[in-house]
Amino acid sequence: MQPSGTGTSLPSTSFDLSFIQPDDLVFDVGANLGAKTERFLNASARVVCVEPQPSCANILRDKFADNPRVVVVEKGLAEKQGFRELSICSTANTISTFSDEWKQGRFASYSWDTKLVVEMSTLDELISIHGTPKYCKIDVEGFEISVLEGLSQKIPNISFEFTVEFINNARRCVEHLARLGFTRFNVILGENKHLEFSEWLSPSDLFEHIATLQAVQLWGDIYAQADGPSSPMSVALPPLQPDSLRDDAGILTRLVQANVWQQGTPLRLHLGCGEQHFPGYVNIDYPPSGHNVMNVKADFFADTTKLDFPTESVDEIRLHHVFEHFSRVTALAMLIRWQRWLKVGGILRIETPDILGCSRTLTSDAPLKVKMGIIRHIAGDQAASWAYHLDHWFPERYEHTLGALGFDVLETRSSSWPQEPFLSNVETIAVKSAEVVLEKQLENADELLWQSTVAPVEKPTWEVWRQQLRSFFSPPTTEEVTPISTSLELPAEGSVKEAMADPLRAIAALLAPLSSTQSLSEIHHFNQNERDVWVRRKALETPAGLRVLDVGAGTCPYRTLFDHCEYRSHDFKKYEGVKLGNTTVYGDIDYVSGIEDIPVLPASFDVILCTEVLEHVPEPIEAFREMFRILKPGGRLLITAPLGSGLHQLPFHFYGGYTPEWYKYCAKKFGLDVVEIIPNGGALRLLAQECARVSWTWDQHGQLHGVNGAPIRHLFNEVIPRFLFGLEQHWFNDQFTVGYHVEMKKPD
Repeated sequence: MQPSGTGTSLPSTSFDLSFIQPDDLVFDVGANLGAKTERFLNASARVVCVEPQPSCANILRDKFADNPRVVVVEKGLAEKQGFRELSICSTANTISTFSDEWKQGRFASYSWDTKLVVEMSTLDELISIHGTPKYCKIDVEGFEISVLEGLSQKIPNISFEFTVEFINNARRCVEHLARLGFTRFNVILGENKHLEFSEWLSPSDLFEHIATLQAVQLWGDIYAQADGPSSPMSVALPPLQPDSLRDDAGILTRLVQANVWQQGTPLRLHLGCGEQHFPGYVNIDYPPSGHNVMNVKADFFADTTKLDFPTESVDEIRLHHVFEHFSRVTALAMLIRWQRWLKVGGILRIETPDILGCSRTLTSDAPLKVKMGIIRHIAGDQAASWAYHLDHWFPERYEHTLGALGFDVLETRSSSWPQEPFLSNVETIAVKSAEVVLEKQLENADELLWQSTVAPVEKPTWEVWRQQLRSFFSPPTTEEVTPISTSLELPAEGSVKEAMADPLRAIAALLAPLSSTQSLSEIHHFNQNERDVWVRRKALETPAGLRVLDVGAGTCPYRTLFDHCEYRSHDFKKYEGVKLGNTTVYGDIDYVSGIEDIPVLPASFDVILCTEVLEHVPEPIEAFREMFRILKPGGRLLITAPLGSGLHQLPFHFYGGYTPEWYKYCAKKFGLDVVEIIPNGGALRLLAQECARVSWTWDQHGQLHGVNGAPIRHLFNEVIPRFLFGLEQHWFNDQFTVGYHVEMKKPD
């Protein structure tokens, strides 16, 4: 918790780790730079590091890159999935937080100088992916209760940080844990190494004892243990770890070493085997700690969604009552992946509940007991966080889906139990008929996903599905120059001459340790991407039915984000050149006028959106005055504009950019409250964008570079932008930025 001048993590404090056995799973939530992870690894544990700060996550990935026992999750944790704004203290990253209340405590004198919207997960989701941990450590700077509210099940051991000024939050944490079945509590104060009390206490006794402690600025970690024995992690066979599954040859070697498969014999996979151990198959499932009902009988323990096998190495894949646990996106990703694994002629066999057969029983005159049994069959037993059915299948859907993804369906059959509750199932058997390139499979999967939408207004949802689907795969490069590996090593000192024979490789090797691994599209187009994310977040925060005016809407790119509102658009419609979206055509504009005189009544709109417009307005103060006039009391004004940009949309470009002080001046002038002014990237991202512009303008000067043209273009197109993008995660300077995202509110 305590910050240091360098922002590094202090030594960990925990009770004796002897309760952690080899191969036990540990969650390090708020891993920072991995000091506690190293302690857990010394106890031979497997560790899932959860860290939302990109700079820290990158350091963790670098530090543990060669350790298959560590998984780094670059997310925050909360009570539900979604996105949250993280406040980062660049001078002491150990006190970065999601909690505004935390910033008013003992570290109030510090500055949280960077805001970053990050993706949030939950402890339940983490468990569903990685299994139940033997121990979960939580160090999240005042956000502990939100993290714990994302946990709905017992785990053997858990700890969380507390401070005396927020002791009521600690009470809420303990109360939540008590409801889950945690009965024994203790505390370690500050940087001590031992539990404070000789006996484990009840919740009431714990806080009674804490109240008697005399410590300046009391803080520490509260430890909790669940009642009843915990299920030990099976170590009969070495479990497969997700990070080790990407080595194609490695996983086959592991199977041979475990004596569950012999090279030269058919490789048949039984995924999600549960208690059904099929002879002649490699049976794979979560480890026993991931189950609280079944006595799992697996040859290997792994999350089936994390597996990867070499192309055309598998003869058969079968799943029985597993596929329905996958979301629609995950299901398609798995089918694409399995089609790649299977040899041509290989067999895929899947059995799930049949939603059509179940529906017939539900709509019959069967007794309530029978219908409740059907509901349980459709929804899953829900005894574990993974034991929910997320999607539903029937014969026609199987045949249509498998056919689109490169399988020939040999047989699809439905069946029902002859006795109560007459459960209905569907089984499909398909063969891989030919190898299908990934691009074609993704294209067909996009069409399948579109068929799951109910109206054109769901296109944004469909786009999210498409993005989620592609996250399962490494996208093929579309760059003209082959990317350079970021794992290159510099030659020895005596080989400088050899290195200079390929100087680009040497430069790439020098920059690789700090270079970003994000896609080039994300790096090159971060300005627009970050703006789109910000507007999408603001749209989600806007209640349904409110009136929204998009001022200077142009092509109306954000119309669909406000489909739940009464969206209206405005523009002067005088610019005839290419606009956003590479088109010369305006969107459907409701009000055509100058921005200083929009033909609507005063106080007409709840939200006004104005993105990348003000630099094109000769009298921006008058534009502000007009937007203030038509905004309702209590309404929100959402603005983005560049701080610096090249000339564009001429002759309608009048200003170089707008600073935070200009926005504050306008807010004061018109009586608006500033909600937020967020920089869109810092100096290094801006520089990365401008370096990339060398390659974007290549057609104008490429002839000047002769035989060195290709490496020079690659240097500016990828190598330098990757380095600068990655470096900004460690050092941020908002005095140079692309622009600002601004929200203001009109007082009620």
